[in-house]
Amino acid sequence: MTKLDSIHETEAGKNNYPQIKESLLKRFGVESLYDIRWKDIFESCYSHGGYATHTYTGVLKEGVEINEIELAMILDRGYSFFGGESSISEDRSFKVKIWVD
Repeated sequence: MTKLDSIHETEAGKNNYPQIKESLLKRFGVESLYDIRWKDIFESCYSHGGYATHTYTGVLKEGVEINEIELAMILDRGYSFFGGESSISEDRSFKVKIWVD
């Protein structure tokens, strides 16, 4: 499981989330993370809401190579979250929990 940094840590320069975002945009040939089509990446993806959290579960398509932080950014359409956790299993199933407040 990978811990997700909050937007405050990003603004303080404690991670490379802006560079990861730029890399994703180039890799997928899009101008915004909103333009990445989930149907090209996920076999399935489900969203579950909770108090101040968004949780996503699903399965990556065969051949899609992304890491846990990239996965969270694609699901959140950015990195303005307040932390969370992300994991991808060997069977390509994933779970991402993003703290939104």
